[in-house]
Amino acid sequence: MNSNNNLKISMQQLVGILDDVSDTGAEICVTVNGTSMEPFLHHEQDKVFFSKLPKNLRRGDILLFKRADGRCVMHRLYSIDKDGTFSFAGDAQVYLDRKVPFTDILYYVPKVIRNGKEINCNKGFWRFVMTGYMLIRVKHPKFTLKTVRLSGRMIRAIKNPPLAISKIIKRIFNKK
Repeated sequence: MNSNNNLKISMQQLVGILDDVSDTGAEICVTVNGTSMEPFLHHEQDKVFFSKLPKNLRRGDILLFKRADGRCVMHRLYSIDKDGTFSFAGDAQVYLDRKVPFTDILYYVPKVIRNGKEINCNKGFWRFVMTGYMLIRVKHPKFTLKTVRLSGRMIRAIKNPPLAISKIIKRIFNKK
């Protein structure tokens, strides 16, 4: 173990531990490793809780699955395809992992800890925003977090036009 009581293990070791614990109904908390789920989940900063699969999977669910090459990854469910397979995309991805059979979907993420706050992945604002972000990102690859930030500035401009517009104008003309 390292100094902050975190044990670093491989994804295959994690899957083995999850297999042993999942029958008890317990959830396992793991620090995120990788950048494919940004901007929602940040590498070595945020945490996810893995649990057994729910009865029904929905678009936007965060799931751990095994790729054809044997690597395990955690991405959002993008679609359930007509042939009964599943397609996945990370929040930072513009391509899909396609044709994943149900038997290769291993675990479900019911909640995360993001910036120190626990977020239920099944409800509310974050599910709506991040599922929408994933859908738009895959169909329109140039849509990035910068686009989201710009739209946030535009919303603030509508709420407080003089202040927000002056900040935007300063940013435009003060760029070097």
